[in-house]
Amino acid sequence: MKILVTKIGANITWSKSVTSAANTDIKYLLSCLDTQTDFDISIISKKTRNTIIPKKYKFINLNDSSFQNVTEEHDVLVVFNGSINFFGGARDESPLNIYRLMNTCSKEQKPIFVINTDGQLILKKLWPMIHKREWATDLSANEFDIDESNVHYISQFRNVNELIRDDAERKKKIVIPKENTMFIDLAASMLCHGKIKGFDPRINYPKLEDRKIDLTYGGYTRNTYRRKRLQHFYFNPILKKLKLKLKLFGNLRDFGIVNRVSPSQFIRIMRSSRATIIVGDKEYENNTFTLRMYESILSGVIVFIDSKFDQKCRFYNGIEGTQNLYIRNTEEFVDSFFSDYNIAEMEELTDKIYEEKYLNFSVEKYTSELASLLTPMS
Repeated sequence: MKILVTKIGANITWSKSVTSAANTDIKYLLSCLDTQTDFDISIISKKTRNTIIPKKYKFINLNDSSFQNVTEEHDVLVVFNGSINFFGGARDESPLNIYRLMNTCSKEQKPIFVINTDGQLILKKLWPMIHKREWATDLSANEFDIDESNVHYISQFRNVNELIRDDAERKKKIVIPKENTMFIDLAASMLCHGKIKGFDPRINYPKLEDRKIDLTYGGYTRNTYRRKRLQHFYFNPILKKLKLKLKLFGNLRDFGIVNRVSPSQFIRIMRSSRATIIVGDKEYENNTFTLRMYESILSGVIVFIDSKFDQKCRFYNGIEGTQNLYIRNTEEFVDSFFSDYNIAEMEELTDKIYEEKYLNFSVEKYTSELASLLTPMS
């Protein structure tokens, strides 16, 4: 099966000089699909001076005049979610061409698979966003129409409708098929990728007792709800009173912290810490797992989870000793951190979680399930 892959909102590249996380999901997912011998993958994206694509993939420049003809040579189009941006309000052919590509697939009745890894990046209708712009006078709505029956959501979220709950205006502007939504834990593709590459993070593990930081958070504030959950757990005076060493990094502008790191640096930074507390957006609760959860496990920290985030305890799924890792507040974190486990028990528990979540992870099962979501509709 010939698969054409593109991404909204960012150029696809394997360049190490690009530190954005925008390509991380693509690298992990394609690594999983590479295991399928009957999949022939091509990548279509804007070519820039930073464009580096592995030779095993055919590369097509999105801005070549003949780009729309490539759909004839492929069976399905896979679109990774992203933000639609027209910087400075200027016309940019790249997002326009991606929608033209989807439009062509719709006309040819070829399936479009949207890889949905971010709850804020639901596929939107393009024409309502651009039709009033001065540079859109030579464009028309039928260039960018997408037949929803041709769109199939492969989502990281168990319930995609949770992402758009009460926003009636937003519902009018999105393309989201009701019947064609499929769930798979896309964040777990990083575990699959690691197993395929033979990655063993324990080689560089410092022991918990040798780590200098007690509690670390890496990520973003993103919205008011997450900011409140971060405030709730990480800025409680009890942490200062107990003289716990705290490290925060990422884009936490609301707290005066802007210290972005590349995805490859995240695990290395987390290795200096003993613990982290996972928090998330409101619509993520009981709906998804995140890359941060798996990255934290691979870094060897004790991963505590906001009990609101995973009320059904799906992530640990009954692993012995993890019941006290679900916490409602900082006080419960402190009780668990100081009373429920000593250092030796923490070390043993991280090893047990690592074994269950990573060493026992089945590449064959995961890749087969992922491939089956694409194959039936081809």
